[in-house]
Amino acid sequence: MLCCYNAVEGRLIGEDGTESAIEGEGFMRLDRETLERDFHAAMIDLAKKDKAVTGRIPSIFIRMINEHGGYGAAKRLLQSPLQDNLDALLKHSRLDLSMEALVLNQRWETLFTLEERAIAVDRLKTLKLLQQ
Repeated sequence: MLCCYNAVEGRLIGEDGTESAIEGEGFMRLDRETLERDFHAAMIDLAKKDKAVTGRIPSIFIRMINEHGGYGAAKRLLQSPLQDNLDALLKHSRLDLSMEALVLNQRWETLFTLEERAIAVDRLKTLKLLQQ
């Protein structure tokens, strides 16, 4: 199974640490599709963990995932104002369960632009300052 993709060197790194060069654009497209599918699953997992931690159902978040997929929902959420669901996670000191934290995970680095990742960083920094 694929672990990560090194875009600079054009190499795949497997879970066992072995590397292989990428041949052709078709493989990269499949790799991106796999990443998007895995990101979708991670977003669903966030919603479940949010409910378990806060005791509330993040219904808008879930609806966006259902309508746009996890990747599409994250892209839209990053372009919208700060979300209310972050307040609940902040109250429980669990910003690690936010979409913003997920976007910053190195595994998803190639899915998001530097600008989108900067938005995620800024939001988390702002919320951490409010938490102090």
